[in-house]
Amino acid sequence: MGDYVQTIKAGVLEIGDIFVINKIDKRDPSELLQNMESLLRHSSSAKSGWKQRVIPTSAMNSKGFDELVQAINEHRDYFNNYRKAIYLRHRAAQELRDEVYSYFVDFFKNKFGENEDLKKSVEEISSKKSDPYSASLKIIKMLNIYNK
Repeated sequence: MGDYVQTIKAGVLEIGDIFVINKIDKRDPSELLQNMESLLRHSSSAKSGWKQRVIPTSAMNSKGFDELVQAINEHRDYFNNYRKAIYLRHRAAQELRDEVYSYFVDFFKNKFGENEDLKKSVEEISSKKSDPYSASLKIIKMLNIYNK
């Protein structure tokens, strides 16, 4: 029970992806294993898609190391795929933003290229009667795309 309490106090369940309990040959690890697995079921890392694992090992008896190596390899594969998915998602989002931006720039040029309201706003900004933020909000409101 002491190991269990120390684990909770340390807050390591929020950090680790694979937990190794060594020296299982010294004492019965079943209670610690059950408690750790129960805590992991409710930890925040379950949201990421990776299922945290608890691997019991014994260096004296050479037990659990094959399972540990397998878990490490699975985590590496998961992490590489996860990073790739994040990269692809970020790239798709950037491409979408770029296209929307390009569309609005073209739309704005077509709508206000030589527009008198735009010229008036530029004059007000340059003469310090207005500022770029206020002038841009005024133009955006004229386009009916801003509902504030």
